[in-house]
Amino acid sequence: MTRTLQEKAALIRAMLDLTPPAEQPALAVMTGLPGTGKTTFARALAEAGPFTLVGSDLVRAALFPSPQFAPQENAVVYEVADAVIWDLLREGRWVIYDATNLSEGRREMVRRVGLNAAARLVTVRTTAPVAVIKARLAQRAASIPPDGVSTADWSVYERLRVREQPVAHSYIEVDTTQDIAVAVREVVRRLRG
Repeated sequence: MTRTLQEKAALIRAMLDLTPPAEQPALAVMTGLPGTGKTTFARALAEAGPFTLVGSDLVRAALFPSPQFAPQENAVVYEVADAVIWDLLREGRWVIYDATNLSEGRREMVRRVGLNAAARLVTVRTTAPVAVIKARLAQRAASIPPDGVSTADWSVYERLRVREQPVAHSYIEVDTTQDIAVAVREVVRRLRG
């Protein structure tokens, strides 16, 4: 049975830890290659504010039990994530979108969802030295990640690395090998306006 977009979005929404609506919606858009610490940062950010965390890894795991990270699969993941984010923002919630978002076109699409919902926006780009990323991905490959945690390995990193595009708008860059608390506070400050 093929699910509709609304059915897929409802499935994902039921898996989220929803926070109460705020006075004005806000969207933090994560970007970065696998292993750079996006999810670690996004979780720290979620703890610091009233954020609902929407992760492409969770969406992918729910919709594709054996993910291939193929373009068609990515398109479905993005479409469903965008629909969930749109609904949450329209309700006035603060949302973190945790995904690679490596192309400027993709980031702009997500930002447009936020702008159409009159949300405050911040983009956060995570980085780390390549040796650290390689070690993180090797450690990930050696374990069985829980649902909603990336299964991307070094080969996925290598494939995506050549497709990463520079961020063409204002953003906060975070080296996740450093203390991330300052960056978390800065994101919250910017979203509060």
